Amino acid sequence: MTGYGRAAAAIDGYSLAIQVSSVNRRTLDLTVSLPGDWDSLEAEVSEQARRFAARGKVHVAIELTGSAAEETAWDESAVAATLAKLAALAAGQGIAFQPTPELLWQIASARRQPAGLPPAESARPVVLKALAEALHGFAVMRAKEGETLLVDFLARIGALRRLVEAVAGRAPQVVPAYRELLFKRLREAGLELDLGDDRVLREIALFADRCDPVAQPSRAVFLPAPVRGGDRSQGRVHPAGAGPRGAHPGQQGQRPRDQPARDRAEERARAGEGADGER
Repeated sequence: MTGYGRAAAAIDGYSLAIQVSSVNRRTLDLTVSLPGDWDSLEAEVSEQARRFAARGKVHVAIELTGSAAEETAWDESAVAATLAKLAALAAGQGIAFQPTPELLWQIASARRQPAGLPPAESARPVVLKALAEALHGFAVMRAKEGETLLVDFLARIGALRRLVEAVAGRAPQVVPAYRELLFKRLREAGLELDLGDDRVLREIALFADRCDPVAQPSRAVFLPAPVRGGDRSQGRVHPAGAGPRGAHPGQQGQRPRDQPARDRAEERARAGEGADGER
């Protein structure tokens, strides 16, 4: 998950800034950027960062900024040597050599050297202390985001559970309601229900398969094992009374779903006739 942490410190006139950031990734992808003279600290910085992150694309940036980083050192010996060569060249040509401030500035600027960074060993304690502070802020932010995601996840799981319970509560009413509607239409049309008519059996079997009150709730949703008890070996759980995905108690230990539709339809039709006779 995403996270960010930052810390700052002063070291030998420099401003040290350390930033730790991450984005989502399944595995850990850790990168570290350091000033060129501090490459020897990379292994220790990486080791400390791995203690706080086991996954994600994590980047640790260590930078030196401030006035000290911008200062330059004049190479006076190189400037003097250049002026001596110019004076000798002018004398060889019989030209009077009188250096001007502008010439001196150009030569000095061309020979200047950037100020050296503090040695890695002397900077190590300050860098590691600031890094620990940045990593702490980084971990706190990731924990807060994880808590927010968990709350949202549980809220969604609760909504799904309520929907499944609503479907499971209504499912037993679907088949009787459809059967009653079918018989009503047949009576209004003055027709008798002929169980030998393949068209009638086919229609009943097709609808009965689609609105099976046991199968439908088990197809609706599978919640993760940490949220509800169930089949943790497969990383999912099944609603109460349901077996593994794609099966239900009415299927376990019986013939597969492709058994002849006629048998199932006749049983349901006879049950409907019996109920009609009672009425």
